[in-house]
Formats: sequence, structure tokens, C-alpha cells
Amino acid sequence: MLKKLDHWIKEIEVYCRIQKIVKDEDKIQLATIKMSGNTLFWWEICMQNCMKSEEESLNDCIASWTHFIQLLRDQFYPLGYYQKAVMEWKSFR
Repeated sequence: MLKKLDHWIKEIEVYCRIQKIVKDEDKIQLATIKMSGNTLFWWEICMQNCMKSEEESLNDCIASWTHFIQLLRDQFYPLGYYQKAVMEWKSFR
């Protein structure tokens, strides 16, 4: 799942770069079109919560593309994933 998510994120970023999509809100909208399964279900819940909080726009709920990616990773990466990645990186050197 982790590699699939990272690969999916990279595909979206490459597509945005090729198509010259630079605005974070446009990147997020493109990514949401490409969602399916649990990810789409999670996104719908996020949007419902955003609407309930009466935010003005998507930008009020999700500040940037980086924030969007962080939310995805926080939701779908297992606990301890980042710590393990840091340890592997340190031992790689």
C-alpha cells in the first residue's frame, strides 16, 4: 500500500509538471479525480467535515499540495513508518 501511494503521488506530480499545473488547488482537484476505494471514501469524509466547519473554500481546509500529501500519508501510512524510514536513511549513509 505504501509504495502504491507513493507511486500514485509521484504520478500526479509528474502529470502536473508536464501539464504545467502549478496551483495547489488545481493539483488537489486533479488528485481527487484519480482517487478510488478507501482513499475516495476518506476524501469524501474530509470534504463533509470541511463543509460542516463552514470553511469558505478548499484552501481553508487544506492549505497546500504539501499539506494534502501529508494528510494522505498520515491517514494511510502505518504508525512508525516515518521513524523506520529515518532509521533506514541514517543507516544507509
